[in-house]
Amino acid sequence: MKIAIVIFCKNTNSLSISTLNEIIKASKLNNKFKISLFFVDDGSSDDTINYLKKAILIANEKLKTKNYIVENKKSYGLADCILNATPYVYSAGFKPKDIIMQLPGNDQVSYKSILALMSNSNPYTLVTSNRSNIEVRPIPKRIASNIMHFIVHKFIFSDIKQVTSNYTCSVEFANKWIRKKSRHAFGLWLIHGAKKDKLIIKNISITLKSKPKYLGKNTSVRKWPKISDSFYFLLDMAIIIRMQKIDKITQS
Repeated sequence: MKIAIVIFCKNTNSLSISTLNEIIKASKLNNKFKISLFFVDDGSSDDTINYLKKAILIANEKLKTKNYIVENKKSYGLADCILNATPYVYSAGFKPKDIIMQLPGNDQVSYKSILALMSNSNPYTLVTSNRSNIEVRPIPKRIASNIMHFIVHKFIFSDIKQVTSNYTCSVEFANKWIRKKSRHAFGLWLIHGAKKDKLIIKNISITLKSKPKYLGKNTSVRKWPKISDSFYFLLDMAIIIRMQKIDKITQS
């Protein structure tokens, strides 16, 4: 089975190499997948692109596959990065039912967690991650996330433990349900799409690294979510609620 891993990188510098090393460790423990990597440089303002070029050379040698860099001249945000990578995924020979997986490029996720995401994947399942040690995230961001999760669980997906940006699903499904401009809210659309398409939804617990090696103010790690991210999140949530109401009316 083939799996395309889309890696979101913005000012990640050498952390992209560390992320790659975790993927390589996971691939050695689960060799049923033929893995290709798609590093998306989301308008980085530092030396990230040169580190990604080094990462590609390492990946080509260690994974024995062809790997890719998608370079955005400006920052588009997480959801658009996944969409921008999809044509490259198809052109690399991936079929609609092959697996696509999203990971952050700033060395947050351990190889054990990557292995867990891979091991729970098939084309008819949406795998989302419940981050088991969120204490590594800044307190203000945790507060904002908890508020957002409460709203989501209260009004939309009460049966899903957590909606995060890490997932695996089929290439066709990801392309169909990720909406442009949804920013970090695209996890909502994946869950909504899985319910609409009657896919199995698995929520597994992943472990973040206990001491992420953030490189300072130039990385994409922020204490507070951007106001625009919060706006798109709430807008998408309102649209999904509206769609669900229409579905109920139609079914009745």
